[in-house]
Amino acid sequence: MDSTSDIKKRRRTARLVLLFALPLAGCTYAVPMNTVVPDFGIPNKVPLRATILIPERVHNYVVKGNPHGYGASVQTFEFPLGAELEKASLQAFGQVFQQVHVVRRRPRPNEVEVLVEPEITSFQFWFDFIGPAVSKIRLKVTITDGTVRVLTRETESPEERSMLGIFGFDLGIPQGDAASKALVSALREIASEATRSPELWKLAEKVRMAK
Repeated sequence: MDSTSDIKKRRRTARLVLLFALPLAGCTYAVPMNTVVPDFGIPNKVPLRATILIPERVHNYVVKGNPHGYGASVQTFEFPLGAELEKASLQAFGQVFQQVHVVRRRPRPNEVEVLVEPEITSFQFWFDFIGPAVSKIRLKVTITDGTVRVLTRETESPEERSMLGIFGFDLGIPQGDAASKALVSALREIASEATRSPELWKLAEKVRMAK
């Protein structure tokens, strides 16, 4: 005869299987993302007005696909990565430069002090088996004075995980949270490097002397 503890264990296992199986019936998840960039602790902003170039193709960039591993054949997820990149870039580079704003079209060189061009070059997502959602993102940022390249940095985030709402019926919630964490991680590394760039500070001094 089964003990009470054995029965409880089987019930917990059954609940886990049910919670993961119900959302796997060929659903497409519009992944909710709300990327909030924390304070990076950057001590001094570069005294430049930054223009962030986010063309329509970048703003409208959506990743639609299936995760690797568990449930990969039946789950489809849509990530609004372009819109999140724009929002997160404003927050991140707002900690690097004195002022930031976004444009859709490439400005003329005499219209900018510094031009920042972020781009997502790769994105992967999956679930650890009956575990957290996982995301990893690769980001490239090119910074110019409008003509001459000042800094180019491409970096890949670590594997970011999330258990947020993992036992609910919308598996897009933890995937969105993990993707946001990955985006922030990549931006943190690039922003930190930008503030330490001698070339950017030289550009700031050049702009100041030209005024």
